[in-house]
Amino acid sequence: MNVLDTEIKIIKRLEEKVNSLKVEGYPDDPAGYILKHKNGALLVRYQRSVYSEPRSATVDQKQTCEFDITIITKNLRTNTGAYTYLEIVKSALTGHRINLQLNPALAPDYVRLYPVRDGFILENKGVWYYGITFALNTIHEEDE
Repeated sequence: MNVLDTEIKIIKRLEEKVNSLKVEGYPDDPAGYILKHKNGALLVRYQRSVYSEPRSATVDQKQTCEFDITIITKNLRTNTGAYTYLEIVKSALTGHRINLQLNPALAPDYVRLYPVRDGFILENKGVWYYGITFALNTIHEEDE
């Protein structure tokens, strides 16, 4: 699985479904991030992968990859608030199929996203931060 390619596909899906917030990859300098959009932002980043024990003599493992979406809004409970966007993001990504196949000559290799957890991160001067984590399952194999 290519992390950057998958992150870009998640961003594109959210841009299709959520046009009222800025959707972008998590900034390289999170401490210096400034919210510029009037309603808020969705920030996407790869969080981690968990691998199973190898299942055969060659390395063949189940890989569960997690991506975090940080929701940043200036409201909590309104129609432009964090609670609303938690539901919108959950609806947009739950079950969404992502093609992990990097070679277009090969058959598509689709996996589905599913939510793992969500919750409050912090509030700072009236700006609310919530997060939701999505996972997908794939197989990691050694190169022959």
